[in-house]
Amino acid sequence: MDQAFAIDYSIYDAYFFKKYLYSLLYAVQVCLGSDVFPSDSVETVFSSIGLFCGAVINANIFGELALIFSELDKLEKEFQLKIV
Repeated sequence: MDQAFAIDYSIYDAYFFKKYLYSLLYAVQVCLGSDVFPSDSVETVFSSIGLFCGAVINANIFGELALIFSELDKLEKEFQLKIV
């Protein structure tokens, strides 16, 4: 198999942890749009951890922004009630 575009992980007959690890990696990659392609199990573990931490940080940032905007909206409503 040509290694230029696809890596043969041969996970069909692998043990359960390896199947789960690669499935987790690709699920997170699909959600984040990442193009990290690890070549062995150790790189897959580090890539999975890094992608998962990035997803948590990204969710935290968007959550904080939503909280800030909701607070601004609340202050705006209070201000509008004072001037009416």
